Amino acid sequence: MNGYTRIILEVKWVMAYPDKFIEIIVKDIADEKAYITKCRDMNHMLSIVSQCCKKYNVEQIHIEENGIGLCIYDSLINIIKDIDIVPLRYSRLNLN
Repeated sequence: MNGYTRIILEVKWVMAYPDKFIEIIVKDIADEKAYITKCRDMNHMLSIVSQCCKKYNVEQIHIEENGIGLCIYDSLINIIKDIDIVPLRYSRLNLN
């Protein structure tokens, strides 16, 4: 659609003391909507991502490469075959 990705799914590992969880966000860029949920384990995350990809016609998946992100990437790359999975290395923003 017009040369850009319309639906992006983002998977992030969140460590907010005392909780740790995996956050899944589906971003519909064209309609300016986002859907978010949390899960506590990998099996639940894989199930939710698979369901979201089908329901929202996800075109690309972004995964934070830091921390447990590589494990998430390895798990998804084995079950999601027709969607572009992009590992992103997050770094601190330096605005000096």
